[in-house]
Amino acid sequence: MKLLNAGTPVRATLWRIDEGHANPQHKWQELGAPEYLGAPALAKLNPASLMGLERQDFSCSDGAIEIAAVLAPESVTAITLP
Repeated sequence: MKLLNAGTPVRATLWRIDEGHANPQHKWQELGAPEYLGAPALAKLNPASLMGLERQDFSCSDGAIEIAAVLAPESVTAITLP
């Protein structure tokens, strides 16, 4: 991805929702796919449902920011450039 006419960011960060990020289904299945969730199960599922952030390498030249990120099928990714 290339963003033109941009200032130089301090860093690039990715926020993902996909198979391995912000997807508590795997943890729920590891717990035996319970129909009803008690406090202990919820305590394990909550962290698995949160989006993690990843620092992302980027390059800047001539007012353009270029980021090479692999996006999984059926995923959502937000990139922040503070």
